[in-house]
Amino acid sequence: MIPANGFLLLYGDSTIDLPGLFIGFNLNADGESLSLFDTDANDNAVIDTVTFGLQIPDHSISRINDIWQLSPPTLGAINRSLALGEPGEIRVNEWLSADDAVFEDEFIELFNPLSQPVALGGLAMSDEPVTFPRKHTLPELSFIAPQGFALLTPDGRFGRPSKS
Repeated sequence: MIPANGFLLLYGDSTIDLPGLFIGFNLNADGESLSLFDTDANDNAVIDTVTFGLQIPDHSISRINDIWQLSPPTLGAINRSLALGEPGEIRVNEWLSADDAVFEDEFIELFNPLSQPVALGGLAMSDEPVTFPRKHTLPELSFIAPQGFALLTPDGRFGRPSKS
């Protein structure tokens, strides 16, 4: 039982040597959804869900004033918000179009020159800026690290392109 205003910490990695509960799976840092379900007796109703995009190392997504935000990890304590940089400072750093000799996928690489992380959620990219300016919208709760890079591929994946 979780006490009122209490916390229950669940670990995904069962190889760490800490007391606690282990959920038996890890979350994908490139993005996915996580849902909390009620018991069988309550028809496994969804209690809570969060969907997120690209995550950055050593940061967490925390609910602060009922809004999901990027934060420093606050294990078992009150969540704290984190200052974010301005999305207008993000730059297209590199791109590659159809080059099967080196990479299986085309890609676009973004760079964050700032010393703070930047939220990418809701930003859009397009190769048709006049007729379809929001052709691909980046998922909410997606972030790029300070002085970091984010790689986008045509199928909407983040990460490194596959070498052929």
